[in-house]
Amino acid sequence: MMWKAKFEWLLTGLTLLVTTLLLFSYQPESGDPAYAHAYSQNERFPKEEITFSTFTKLDEGQTAPELTMETIKEKTEAFIDHLVQETDENYRVVNFSTKAALIEEFEEIATQEVVAPYIEFYYDERDEGLYIVPTELPPWFIFEEPYQKEVLDDGLIRIIQENALEMYGDYRIEMVFAYEKGWRIIDINHPHIEGDVTDSSDII
Repeated sequence: MMWKAKFEWLLTGLTLLVTTLLLFSYQPESGDPAYAHAYSQNERFPKEEITFSTFTKLDEGQTAPELTMETIKEKTEAFIDHLVQETDENYRVVNFSTKAALIEEFEEIATQEVVAPYIEFYYDERDEGLYIVPTELPPWFIFEEPYQKEVLDDGLIRIIQENALEMYGDYRIEMVFAYEKGWRIIDINHPHIEGDVTDSSDII
C-alpha cells in the first residue's frame, strides 16, 4: 500500500499547495477571476481514435520482451513525473518554453498522440513561456493495487485497473502498451464504471 499512500499524499499535497498559490498569486492575463480547472473523469480529452496499424510491427519471427510489472511501474511513474513540471512562483515552467518541447520529452514513455491532449489540458503556452494550469492530477495507475493484463492483436497489451480514492471516488483506467524499440504507452482511457466489471479470475 506504500505507493497508493504516496500517490494519495502527493495528490492531497499538490492540491493544497496549488489552491493556496492560486488564491494568492495566480492572475490570468485576461483579468478574469482566478479559478482551478478540476479534472473530471466525465471529461474526455479531445483526441482522435487511435489506429494501431500506424505503429511499427515486429518482423516475422521476432518477439517483444515481456511487459513486466517493473516496466509498467517505470512508465506510469515517469509519465506523471514528466506531466508535473517544475515551475516558478508564477507557474511558469522552468525547463521548457513550449508545449512541443515538453511533448518530445515523453518520447520514450508514450506517443505524441497520447501525450498531446494532457499537455493541452494542463499547460498554457504564452509569448513569455509555458505555464502550468493549476488543477488536480488525473486519476492514475497505482502500482501496488491489482490490475488486469490483456494481450491484444499485434502484440499490444492493455492494462486495466479500478481504484477508489477519496479525491476521485471509484474510477477505472485503461492503458495500451506497444513495443517499438522499447515499451511505450499508446493509449489511455478513463471509461465509466457501471456495476462490477472486474473478473476476479483475471486480476493479477
